[in-house]
Amino acid sequence: LTQYGAWVADEFGGDGPSVLDMYPAADYPLPGDAMARVLGDGQFVCEGRRFARYLRDARTPVFFYSYEYELDDLFLNRVIHGVESNIIFGNNYVPPQFPNHPLTLSDLALHEAMAGYWTRFAHTGNPNVDDDTVVHWPAFTDPVGDGRGANKSIVFDSIVGEDKRLREAACDFWEP
Repeated sequence: LTQYGAWVADEFGGDGPSVLDMYPAADYPLPGDAMARVLGDGQFVCEGRRFARYLRDARTPVFFYSYEYELDDLFLNRVIHGVESNIIFGNNYVPPQFPNHPLTLSDLALHEAMAGYWTRFAHTGNPNVDDDTVVHWPAFTDPVGDGRGANKSIVFDSIVGEDKRLREAACDFWEP
């Protein structure tokens, strides 16, 4: 707990107290989980949203996603940045970076879904297909203000689905 507070103070200086208010260690099973959420939100999710806004403002189609598929034999009850690349490309996990994990049928099903979206996007600029059995991946819009509607993204997990306003309160906190 003391290490988490010291890390926040060192990393964020005068903004440290507001970071600790937003991400109190008591809200997480372990202080390391609070640190992981700070890093995940501040460096990945919220920076992704900010970058998506720039691209959208430049009239470039943007598709936002969240990867939430857990592989417990790699990291128990955790999703670690970077492990999705093995699923996307259909590669087994091997030492030394990860324990040996040959892809399971569930992993391969997610691989097929993700590879389909990526392939369609690379080929046409749109990850979607005219097939009611495939979850539609909505374009990033990020409307603001009252009555702004839902900003949707796709979630890659055991079941592919949609979500609304991914980590919105946290990302509003991280805005400059």
